Amino acid sequence: MKKIITHGTWVIVLSIIIAVVFTIIPLPTWATWLRPLWLLMVLSYWALALENRIGMGVIWLLGILLDILQSTIFGEHSLVLCCCVFIIIKLKRKIRMSPLWQQACFISLLALFYQLIIVIVQSITGKPVSSLLFWLSIFTTGLFWPWVFVLLRDCRRRFRVS
Repeated sequence: MKKIITHGTWVIVLSIIIAVVFTIIPLPTWATWLRPLWLLMVLSYWALALENRIGMGVIWLLGILLDILQSTIFGEHSLVLCCCVFIIIKLKRKIRMSPLWQQACFISLLALFYQLIIVIVQSITGKPVSSLLFWLSIFTTGLFWPWVFVLLRDCRRRFRVS
């Protein structure tokens, strides 16, 4: 019988839980717009490092969880997260061979795509974005990517996640 839980699964699960907590933790009003897209970054890392460990079903459920926690339209984040991870998987080789600063630029473009789809869905449903500050998270996501990447890579190596 195959092992259901393979070595290091707890590291992946813990990193996703931490990303969700960072996504929903209350911030001061001035910092709300600067919140990076934590879950997108963590899922992007695991898709780059070990694409076979994170399935689209899990990503879809995480998006539903995010919709529930943020009181957004049901399926909004699921759609965008699945699309983003699909893009990551398709461009995996090019991204992995790029230097970290180029990866950060790519993740920023992915965050732009993410935010753009969210804005489109919210506009269709009659809940348009109220401020241009909404787009600041694109830059903070790109700025935080190198640290997230290095931290998760070191955890993956230290705990031999495969």
